[in-house]
Amino acid sequence: MHKHRAHALPLLARGQSAVELIVALCIVVGLFALPYGGNPSLAQVFTEAIGIGFDRFLAALSLPQ
Repeated sequence: MHKHRAHALPLLARGQSAVELIVALCIVVGLFALPYGGNPSLAQVFTEAIGIGFDRFLAALSLPQ
């Protein structure tokens, strides 16, 4: 029979990928949420574009047929 290797990784290596994912997520959120060089953040630009598109959609719906 084969023995299961429950502790194949050293204790310091466990959870390393979770820390790396959290760091990568923080970097991505920072890129999208923080303004850069006096310009609005990408999240603000995106929400503004959605608002403009929704306004145009509602204006098109209100036109007589």
